[in-house]
Amino acid sequence: MEGEGGVLEKIDSQYGYVRKVLSCLVVFAIVISVVPWVVMAHDVSYSIAESKHIQEQAAAKEFKSQAKYLKSQASTTNTIAVVSTYNTILDDLDELVSNGKIPGYDLYTDSNIDDLWTNLDQYKILLIDEDCMFDWTNPGPDPNKPIPVTTIGKSFYDNNETLKQWIYKGGRLFSTDQNDISPDYTHNVWWTWLPDELQVESNEYPSDYPDIGYGHYPDNLTIVYDPWIFSIPNKIDITKVAKGECHGHFTKYPGYQALVRDKSDGDVLEIYRTYGKGIIVLSHLEYETTDVIDPTDGRTWDSKYIENEIFGLERKDVSLELYLEDANKEVLVNKAPGDLIDIVAQIKNNEKEDYNVKVTIQVPANFELKKNFTRNNFTDLNEVTVSSNDLGGGKYEVTTLVKSEGAKQVIWRFKIPDNYRVGPVSINGDVKVNGIFCDGDQIKFHVTNNIMSIIVTNRKLLFEKYGDKVIKGGSDDVLKLLRELYFLSDPKTYTGASGIVYYVDHYNETAKNWNQNVDYTNENTANKVANIIDDYIEEWAEKLAIKKYRGPSLISKSYPYLIIVGGDEIIPYYRADDPTDEERKDSYNSDDPVLDAMDHDYFISDDIYADTDDKDWDKGEIEIITGRIVGCSAKDMENFIHNGIIGPSNNPHAVVASTTCAWNDEWDADWAIDELKKKKTIIDEDTLNDNDDWRKQDLINALQQGFQIFGYFTHG
Repeated sequence: MEGEGGVLEKIDSQYGYVRKVLSCLVVFAIVISVVPWVVMAHDVSYSIAESKHIQEQAAAKEFKSQAKYLKSQASTTNTIAVVSTYNTILDDLDELVSNGKIPGYDLYTDSNIDDLWTNLDQYKILLIDEDCMFDWTNPGPDPNKPIPVTTIGKSFYDNNETLKQWIYKGGRLFSTDQNDISPDYTHNVWWTWLPDELQVESNEYPSDYPDIGYGHYPDNLTIVYDPWIFSIPNKIDITKVAKGECHGHFTKYPGYQALVRDKSDGDVLEIYRTYGKGIIVLSHLEYETTDVIDPTDGRTWDSKYIENEIFGLERKDVSLELYLEDANKEVLVNKAPGDLIDIVAQIKNNEKEDYNVKVTIQVPANFELKKNFTRNNFTDLNEVTVSSNDLGGGKYEVTTLVKSEGAKQVIWRFKIPDNYRVGPVSINGDVKVNGIFCDGDQIKFHVTNNIMSIIVTNRKLLFEKYGDKVIKGGSDDVLKLLRELYFLSDPKTYTGASGIVYYVDHYNETAKNWNQNVDYTNENTANKVANIIDDYIEEWAEKLAIKKYRGPSLISKSYPYLIIVGGDEIIPYYRADDPTDEERKDSYNSDDPVLDAMDHDYFISDDIYADTDDKDWDKGEIEIITGRIVGCSAKDMENFIHNGIIGPSNNPHAVVASTTCAWNDEWDADWAIDELKKKKTIIDEDTLNDNDDWRKQDLINALQQGFQIFGYFTHG
């Protein structure tokens, strides 16, 4: 390290006049293992005599010849990479090293720039010093969109896809003035060494040049937005920059936020944007060359500015993932106009400290916010209501405390407008700590009015009845079941059928808290919750029905299938009063709520949910094909779904059993065997013979051998 420092001192003392006279800023790249960054700086003007360009080139040549003494190979620990052609910024970095602000950095020059791409993932920050991308004397045939010819510029140009991915995954890039080929203030240059999506256009001169002369008056500069670059960890006085150092301005910068502006002419000198998990700062401010001492602490302003660029935008390791209700991210969720939808922002704090995290989401502006709450995870039923800050235009913001190495979810429940157009919808979100962007995510769903199935359940009751408090590991099984329902509803999956999952507990508090404690005063009181759910099912089925018209006349209507998930404890059966009063005569005297319904002279049925007009459903006049999935656990129900999709087993066994051979021959097993013979060749008929000696264990043993067909005949 002493040998390296000695060479730097020699170069600086011998060629320091280049920076002071010509204001050249070395292109440097500093990389930090936690977050990548690229910094670039430039401060050369065509208003300076050509002889000075020659002097600069001579200085660069000497600097390159001495570069072999500098740290040119990637270390195993440094997280800052610096790209530089001139010796403008290295003194600031060495000051930061000597002050203990940074442990070190890796330097890349013409001689080893191609090694940067091999080592790039090691770095968090990439700092790029000025004037290393383009050649003043060789701008190429299109100076507005030049192809770099310098060694460093060409390397960046050839590897810009690698650079893009590095930034997207979390790299931080800071670069100062890379436009060193503008011939005058009317000709602009695109920074073509950047990835296409991140390119900007700038000019070397102020917009009112030559009236103001080369450079901006520092007193005219103002910070229009500060993502903590000018305040963390140091408070920066931008008026301390020299007039000749703050030249040029950005003319086009799509997707970027202006940071520093000249109040007199509106020129933008420094810009910032996020890209994926990464951050990019591009500057014409060239504060890095301001060797002015701050009397309050004896440090140079430029080293403090570089420190801010390194640490001011250093993001905390706080991640964000957006989900739609309980669906896996790869599943396309369907919703219909008028439906409710939950946007789940899952935040993970991977730091060793607690942080107040600001979560922001962007939805279509006409979505109506109905509810906002937090919980710890998907299986947590302790929903804590929070207040969301409405920023306008569909943007909402919540600040919540996330414990160290912990996680939390923020959920927004929206109503999609009844007249919302069908098609894809994108939801964007981001998280910030102390105003600094940490992570972002996007998720999409599909608004449709044409699906094949409606899937109805009660999310809260599934977790209560089958979760960890009842069954070990049950909560995870419930979540897997719910995710399976969304998987079923995505037509891209193996089912090929589209559907919409509806949680009745999201729509109605009474349905949410259904508890099977039924008031059997009359049929209406006995079915208070069932009737509520039936009204919702009719509404959903009606708006999703496929209608055919001949002229103005409706000639046919086709409803989607209805799948109910869960037993009576999740979605109540309808309790239909027995008009003959026969049901109660053979009392079960059972604590089971379903059998108790029969003790009160009620039949149980799902037919009312299959009916859309409330007419003669009790006589079998129903419009919706309906099925219910039940089980002793969430895992049972998930397995049932899987088995139904996979289809019959290749096992050749059939198991047929009956509890009676009484007055109705069709209930007897012999009848079933005769029917099987019509369809299948029976190889071992003896095992199918009716056997009155069979007991419970015999049936279990037969079933455990597997089967394609299981027939069980008995009175209900």
